[in-house]
Amino acid sequence: AIKLGAVSCDGSGTLRWMEGRPQEAGRQVVCSFGEGSSKVDLTPKDVNARTRVHEYGGVPYWIGADGAMFYTNFADQRLYLIKS
Repeated sequence: AIKLGAVSCDGSGTLRWMEGRPQEAGRQVVCSFGEGSSKVDLTPKDVNARTRVHEYGGVPYWIGADGAMFYTNFADQRLYLIKS
């Protein structure tokens, strides 16, 4: 079963959340709703949006006021930006 967590809502009302996907070796994906209320993955397919800090209760993504999303990839622990 997919595990949901880290739910957030920005100023425009856009809902975002994390999905833990056991069928993808436990990969963590940041998701949202797209056109027509269909679910979309915001992080690329090769990204596991997770940090070592996240293991202690942190959240591996942050949404800026302009809708830009910062996230961390577990493989290299680097910070990445996806502009809205």
